[in-house]
Amino acid sequence: NMEEPTEENVFSFQDEKTSPDPIHDYPKTLLESRVPLVIDNGAYQCRAGWASDEDPRLFFKNVLVKQRGKKESETQVGNDITNIEVVRWQLKSQFDRNVITQYDVQEQIFDYLFSHMGIDSDGSVQHPICMTEPACNPNYCRLQMSELLFECYGVPEICYGVDSLFSLYNNLPQPGKADAMVISCGYYTTHILPVLDGRLDGKHCRRINIGGANCDLFMHRLLQLKYPGHYAAISVGRAEELVHKHSYMSKNYLEELKLWGTDNYYNKNVHKIQLPYTKKVEVVVDPELQKARREVHIKRLKELAAKRREAQLINDESKLRLLLNIKHMAEEGKHKEQVKQMMENLDLEDMKELQVYIDKFTGSIQRAKVAMARQDNEEKKGSAVDIFELPDEKLTSAQREAKRKEQEMEERRRQDFNGWLKEIQTERQGLVEKRTIRKQRRSDMAKRRTFASQQRMKIISQLAAGSKKKRKDDTFGMDDSDWNVYKQINKDAGDSDSEAEQERLDELETLLREYDPNFEREKEGVFDIAEHYKLHVGVERIRVPELLFQPCMVG
Repeated sequence: NMEEPTEENVFSFQDEKTSPDPIHDYPKTLLESRVPLVIDNGAYQCRAGWASDEDPRLFFKNVLVKQRGKKESETQVGNDITNIEVVRWQLKSQFDRNVITQYDVQEQIFDYLFSHMGIDSDGSVQHPICMTEPACNPNYCRLQMSELLFECYGVPEICYGVDSLFSLYNNLPQPGKADAMVISCGYYTTHILPVLDGRLDGKHCRRINIGGANCDLFMHRLLQLKYPGHYAAISVGRAEELVHKHSYMSKNYLEELKLWGTDNYYNKNVHKIQLPYTKKVEVVVDPELQKARREVHIKRLKELAAKRREAQLINDESKLRLLLNIKHMAEEGKHKEQVKQMMENLDLEDMKELQVYIDKFTGSIQRAKVAMARQDNEEKKGSAVDIFELPDEKLTSAQREAKRKEQEMEERRRQDFNGWLKEIQTERQGLVEKRTIRKQRRSDMAKRRTFASQQRMKIISQLAAGSKKKRKDDTFGMDDSDWNVYKQINKDAGDSDSEAEQERLDELETLLREYDPNFEREKEGVFDIAEHYKLHVGVERIRVPELLFQPCMVG
């Protein structure tokens, strides 16, 4: 009776609600012919019907409840309990394991059963009763049951039998001579019943105190531990539904357990159970309003980038002035001690390293000024003075370069928009991956046993061994390639080289925000709320039923 999957083995809980049982007709022919009443009195479910019918007329859970705090409330039995989860911890049963011990509860169950079967004879049930009982039922329990039926209901005859043996006799061609081993899996217990020459060998019967109830609670516990965020949604009733409709008995548990460890088998056989959830209401925004909001957002980002670039430019210019001042003082040959002290404070070895830093800051300042000029040009678009309307001879070199690049990009965008957008996306992805690699390298440098950290220590040890030579023989730093060695042993992994990358990344992301409507959603990530509310029932499908054969899994 398993529900058909919708897609990708996705199911939903049926959460079947019971409806009160009707009161069946009771024709006089039943009373006159004294048709026996058959009662399958199970620990989980009670079924009842006339022996002349093909199927039982009543199916209901063999429990009752009387809600606390309600003085005049009637006792609810079986299907009268419409929402069993609300009162699950107040349910009463006549069973202790599989043996009936609470006969006051059993009497209320009988009242419900006889009234809904339509029996309206005064003071008695004038029908023979055939009823199930557990194997090797204690004589005291049978005596109490017989006393209840005979004295309270005036039943004329009673026949007791074991349900699994009824099934054996019904399915074998010659049950009177059968030799069989019957395994009866009940709700609270499991019985092993040997049958010799058609008779139960009671001496060698065995009862194991584990059954369907243990499987339900095991599934309930496993899923609550697996999905603590859905603790309240995983009820005992839903766990019971999973056991009944989604689990199966494995023929070779250990071999199939290995298969569940492979991705292909798991994806093919896992059952995804969709929990109910409330979808987020999507507000339809006017396209013009959305475009205006995006333009305001882009403008704010550009302003922040301009402020950051301006602050960096002021800082670089200050450092460049200091380095040029040191160079000027060194060229004059004055204040040698002061120059030496200033270079030591800046960790500069000689004039060549000083010149490297001067060139570096000079290039950084030039790039920042070009970017600021480009930003100024963009802000002047559409105004009375537009660099695209002015001749090139009236523009500075930076403005001419910015104008040329903007015109080329605009032409490329008009001719092949999709191709241009793909190039922008690819370039941005490449820059992001480079930064990710540098971040990972910094992380590896901080760990002792990584390959990057070991290579760094190896280079440092080689340099340390070389430093034992005389100072005049040390030529490290004279070659530009020595800068790569410094970057290899530097824990920051050459982050100072990524300033231009950051500016280019800002430009690319600004373009994508303006022309790619999916960029923000892809960058922030889309939260799939439906996937969050799915329970993946995988290895639990065989693990829970295996409990009957390996009770040690629950201690």
